[in-house]
Amino acid sequence: MTFVAFAKSLLVPGFACLVPMALAAQNPFHGNGIPSAYVENTPARVGGTLTLAFGSPTTPFPAAFLGVSDGVGPVLIPGLGNIGLDLLSPNYFAIGFTTNASGHVSTTIPIGPGINATTPPLFLHAATLEAGGLSISKTIRLEFANPNGWETVAPLGTARQVHTATPLGTGPRDNVTEVLICGGATQSFVVPLPIATAELFSPLTRSTTPLPNLSMPRAAHAAVRLNDGRVLVAGGTTTGGFVTATCEFFDPTTLTFSPAPSMSAPRAGHAMTLLDDGRVLVTGGVADWQNAGVAFIAALNTAQNTAEVFDPATNAWTSLPVMASKRLGHRQTKLQDGRVLVVSGIRGGYGGANPWGGGQVPQYTTSCELFDPITNTFTATGALSHTVQILTLVQTFNGRAFHGQSLLPSGEVLVTGGFLAEIYNGGTNNDETIVVGFCDVWNPSTGLWSQRADLPAPAAFQGQIPYGNGALVSGGFSGALTNLSVTAQTVLHDGNAVTPLANIGVDGVSGLASARGAHTLTPLSDGTFLVYGGGVWPNTLGDGFVFTPQ
Repeated sequence: MTFVAFAKSLLVPGFACLVPMALAAQNPFHGNGIPSAYVENTPARVGGTLTLAFGSPTTPFPAAFLGVSDGVGPVLIPGLGNIGLDLLSPNYFAIGFTTNASGHVSTTIPIGPGINATTPPLFLHAATLEAGGLSISKTIRLEFANPNGWETVAPLGTARQVHTATPLGTGPRDNVTEVLICGGATQSFVVPLPIATAELFSPLTRSTTPLPNLSMPRAAHAAVRLNDGRVLVAGGTTTGGFVTATCEFFDPTTLTFSPAPSMSAPRAGHAMTLLDDGRVLVTGGVADWQNAGVAFIAALNTAQNTAEVFDPATNAWTSLPVMASKRLGHRQTKLQDGRVLVVSGIRGGYGGANPWGGGQVPQYTTSCELFDPITNTFTATGALSHTVQILTLVQTFNGRAFHGQSLLPSGEVLVTGGFLAEIYNGGTNNDETIVVGFCDVWNPSTGLWSQRADLPAPAAFQGQIPYGNGALVSGGFSGALTNLSVTAQTVLHDGNAVTPLANIGVDGVSGLASARGAHTLTPLSDGTFLVYGGGVWPNTLGDGFVFTPQ
């Protein structure tokens, strides 16, 4: 199917084609700044269908226009300014649609024979007639991709692991679609060499552009998008293994970093969540990581039980009551009622009972607790442990760290994999730390955990985010802490069963798997998922992939 044939399949009865009039925009790829035109799309799955939704809830006219081109701008149109779509292409055209009573248009188009994963992408934007003029939406890319397949994107400018990747938009209709990638480290997560660089990934170009550096190198830091669109970057390990309490803001309008108030304590390997009221919860983390390669226990023993919240309205941090345990590598999940479940983590370290533990064994906490943003207090909930019996040998795995964790549509919380402490036959000491594929689900009604289907392969420092009726889990480290390997597995876990998907790097049925751990897995606005970076000892990776689900 040719470009023209596919593009004409978008036509429906309605308005005649026309060239939209537009105002100059500060960022033409985000629209022209006049609310409220939007466009959203599902992935363009080869052999499947594409659904486009566009329009405006505030237009006084029952009309919306869809511009289609085989290229992007910015293109300077005399008298109109910069336009995100290539209006000068001979293949450009616009189609008029009649909207429904809500100002909405939705159309589904089959992707028929002749279109495959090598077909060049199309680019679209929507326009509506508003009281303030012609509103133009963001420009989107229709990338034809095999379902259940990974496609390569341009590599990072700087290879990195234990970094952050933060979406700058709020969802499919947001005109901002980029992802902020910042900090991280080379070498390993145990002995990191932190970096200060930052990059901006654009789904439109499937590449990154360099940004100004962070104020300092940061690894194992945390980042969260605030309700005003800025990103708060907090803490992390910096040069020499020092851990910092400093924070900074990223402003997506100016593409710059600026100082933010420091936390009350230095933190790395902490957890951070945006609360429903706009504040940010931070818990745990280590206070020092100097000489961790030779003084691992000393570094682990700086894990903290403190917590605090940042309020953008007052631009200040406020300390909270301490948690039930010190925590490092724990996870937070915001529940449907706005509370936050804080799960497990490393509370310190000790010399180890067995030689294969290396004499440097983390100690885990089984404790979990709920943070209530109304009362600003923590309360205990069910402890996390996992018991397995093999013949007559009973093994209890106490606690979890650097695991995957996400909210299920049912309101339950799914925990997958992670580093665990292994105790044999009812003993009291942690014998060694290993990576497992155990999965558990927490029930908010009972506050208790139940064991569910395991991952096909063990994984820690994996990517995990909500998807469909469960969670997408991808990559991660495997093995024992003293002898780690990596996996490329990708699965859908619905809280009960596991469905294997294409390994990272495999496009449908072809391609080589690309294993990694300590990478990022980030949802994009079109329903696809972005993987960047990670570690494969002794190398740090800079490559990236986009996954198109079935």
